[in-house]
Formats: sequence, structure tokens, C-alpha cells
Amino acid sequence: MNRNGKTWVSALAAVSALLVLSGCGTSTVEGTPATDAAPTTSDLVPLISPDQTLEPAPALNVNGVPVVVEMESPVNQVVVKAAEDVTEFWANKLPTEFNLPKGYAALPASSSKTECYAKLDFARFCQGEMIWEVPQMEAVQAKGGDGSVLVVVGHEIGHRVQSSTGISKGGERNADCLSGVYLASVRDGKSSRFKGNDERIRFAANNAFKTIQYGDETIVRERMAAFADGLRLGSVEQCSALHP
Repeated sequence: MNRNGKTWVSALAAVSALLVLSGCGTSTVEGTPATDAAPTTSDLVPLISPDQTLEPAPALNVNGVPVVVEMESPVNQVVVKAAEDVTEFWANKLPTEFNLPKGYAALPASSSKTECYAKLDFARFCQGEMIWEVPQMEAVQAKGGDGSVLVVVGHEIGHRVQSSTGISKGGERNADCLSGVYLASVRDGKSSRFKGNDERIRFAANNAFKTIQYGDETIVRERMAAFADGLRLGSVEQCSALHP
């Protein structure tokens, strides 16, 4: 996945549109956009004293498929939850068999460890695996909340839908449209893990694309248009026709 005036700042500050993980396992689209305010004391993680031992983090997996974690971060748990929801949606929606991703990896940056890792730029679906740069995914989350992470994951797994169905040869706008198709199910209350209305979902998508594209408004508009087509039409076939 590759990477505006005072009025935008005022408008975005007034929108309550973040997907926040809740204790019951369902995420709600609520809250306020992230700000540049300095962290308060309550935001800071306490230091581990010398006589304490730090318990290892539980191993992450998506539907039983282990996640290779080369960089720990709370955002990885959001990615995992999103991947579970997106893959479940497509497995139920597609008339043909949906080939689940065979691997996942949370990385600090691209590396020469594998051919796919070497091609990593933000997030990528490669040779059946979904991989992501943790610092970049944290930036997306900081900008638009968990909902923006969900949009990114929807896009990447959209590439798996493309290879499973043959509806596209890996088109980026097609994957944006497929992400919109999935988010339409969230809006319509069909997800067991996430919920949110149309306005909040569009806010999350806009902030995700702004972060990924470093604010390039032309590309952001193009990506939002494709995503909005999927959100509005909810159809794989329409995504294929409009964004081959």
C-alpha cells in the first residue's frame, strides 16, 4: 500500500470518529481525533522496578495463523482483531472459496530477511502474507484511531480477495474499493467486532489515506473516491467494473 487549510483543521477537530477497543471485544466508532498535545502523566507507562519481572506478551495469531512479531506494539493487537474480522467477512461473502492469508508479520521496517520483507513500504500483501511496518501503523492509528487501522487492513486483505477471485490484477484502487465493501458491513451492523456510522467510517478512511500518502490531496481524493464507491455500493462486481 503506497502513501489541508484552517477549515479542515477546525472541521476535523469537531468530528468524533475513532474506533476504540472496548473490554467486551466490540469496537465502537466514537471519541475525538488525536491531537498534538503533550502526554499527561496518566498517559505514561510506569517503569519496571529492578525486582519485578516482565511477563512475556501472549503470542498473537489470526484465526490460528501465527503472527511474526519483530516489533512489539499495542497497535498489533488492533491489526490482528481487524484481520480476523475482515477475513471472516470475505469467507462468508464470496461465492467461491476465499484463500485465507497464510502468514502475518509486524516489522520495524523493511529488511532483506525475505523477498516480501524487502519490498515492504508501510503495509503489503505479498506471497500470501500480510506484513506491516509497526511505526507506520502507529502513525495511522494516531491520526485516525483504530478505524483508520481497520481501513488499511481492509485494503491489504482486499489484495487477497483479488488473488482468490481473479477480479483484479492487484489494482490499488480496486483494493480501496474492496475495503469500502467490507466497511459497509461494519456500518450496517454485520460485524461482531466493530461498529460505526457512515460519517465516522469516512473520517477514518480519509485520515488513513492522508497519513499513507503524506497529505498528497490528489491521491487522497482518488483513494477516497474508490473507497466511497465500495462503501456506497457494497459490491465486489461494482468494484471490479469501476476500478479494474
